[in-house]
Amino acid sequence: MMVVIGTERKKAMKKGFEAVAKWKEQSDERREAFAQGYTPFFMMQDGESVEGLWFNGCPDSEPLVVDIHTLSLGGNKFRSVVHDPKNCIACHQRRGGDRRVSAVQQRAVFSVADPRWIHKVKDPEKSTAEKEKFQYVPCANDDDGDGKCKLCAKGHKRERSGQKRWEMSMTWGNALHVINKKLSNRCACGGKIRDGECQKCNDTTPLGIFTVPFDVDRTGASKNTTYQFKAQSAEPMPDWVVELSPPELDRLYKPTPADVVCELLGCHNPFLDDAEQYDEADETFENLFPGV
Repeated sequence: MMVVIGTERKKAMKKGFEAVAKWKEQSDERREAFAQGYTPFFMMQDGESVEGLWFNGCPDSEPLVVDIHTLSLGGNKFRSVVHDPKNCIACHQRRGGDRRVSAVQQRAVFSVADPRWIHKVKDPEKSTAEKEKFQYVPCANDDDGDGKCKLCAKGHKRERSGQKRWEMSMTWGNALHVINKKLSNRCACGGKIRDGECQKCNDTTPLGIFTVPFDVDRTGASKNTTYQFKAQSAEPMPDWVVELSPPELDRLYKPTPADVVCELLGCHNPFLDDAEQYDEADETFENLFPGV
């Protein structure tokens, strides 16, 4: 935290309601980002297959194409932050030689319903008296619950992995675009659509990636990853998918607040002067006016 006092602070200090409005805007952005909650990322391992994946977002607004920086935080940990076209902390750090920050890359983001079974198990090491923490452990059983899962044997309830967001490269976003166009030539009844009319029924209902489940296979890793998407036959969306609440991606993917990026990278915001480099956690009434 940097605090400027005396005459130096007067030089840097902002005046007028414009400064207040700017602070309010930044504060609202942080609150809105927090209010969106956390939607986990959909991930697959090399050689893994997922059966019955649903794209459960809105066809009119997905995929959302966003500009992303990937931050390497050490220990094989990575974090995506949304590029800010105005004053981007990630771009500034990268220009300064910070190799932890990737160049801007476009991603196609979809809301997906992950069908894989998991167990929600309390983590005794991270849990406290005030708040319980959990681990999400893949279930070793199949869909019928038959198998050798030790957690199932111990009576631990299992659940679907549920709502996720899939940030994929534009290569795979385009592959799904092609599949979606092909599906649109098929009707939900199984017939083919020509000139806008189904050749089999009188109720033409074009299919699309948002109306059928998919089996997905992954091979390779990093930049050599390959996905194979297999669209299945039309079927009603299962209840567990219907009950999910897909995130509002356009709100979720606003530029990442500057203070969040600064905290992740351990840097100060170069676009603010010293008087603005306050830690908001210290700007409480009690800290500003001790003893009052």
